[in-house]
Amino acid sequence: MLGYTFVIFILAPFLILTGIAMAPAIRSRFPWYVKLFGGHQGARSLHFIAMVLMTGFVIMHVGLVFWSMATTTWSTWSSAI
Repeated sequence: MLGYTFVIFILAPFLILTGIAMAPAIRSRFPWYVKLFGGHQGARSLHFIAMVLMTGFVIMHVGLVFWSMATTTWSTWSSAI
């Protein structure tokens, strides 16, 4: 549960905020906002690190679904669908 809380309430909003900081329109209109993340390159680096974490989270969950499908019967899965 802590992992889901981290991804939903911390990682996803952080990705949105760093993504906004990389936009050229925001950089020209609100330069102070981009400086919060260490400039344009800092925002890009932080966004990349967060995307690696998000990608790992998604890959882990897809893998767990396939593992769960392999270890249970089809009747269990068909009732969930």
